[in-house]
Amino acid sequence: MNKSVCFLVLLLLPSLAMTETLRDPTRPLFQKKVVSEKPKPDPYDAAPGLKLQGIILGLEQRMAIINSTRLRAGDRIAGHHVETIGPRQVILMKNGQERTLSLSFVPDD
Repeated sequence: MNKSVCFLVLLLLPSLAMTETLRDPTRPLFQKKVVSEKPKPDPYDAAPGLKLQGIILGLEQRMAIINSTRLRAGDRIAGHHVETIGPRQVILMKNGQERTLSLSFVPDD
């Protein structure tokens, strides 16, 4: 009987050892903790939070698309007054300060 108990114990020992959590051998030993930070404001951004996405030039009117909103000269967005809409840029006014939004990509004419 002792031999059968010893035999069972010897059979169970490897299975007990296999219950440990296996570690991925390709994983780095030490990992740098990634801390997500808020993006820092761009000091060259004329109007933070406003993105000029397009300009529509018609025969009689011009429209700018800022933050997915169609605007004409005289309209307001986020406290900014749309002064002028040019072929490649929009001039905004806020608190007496002029701010210029430019298209990031303009195809050749």
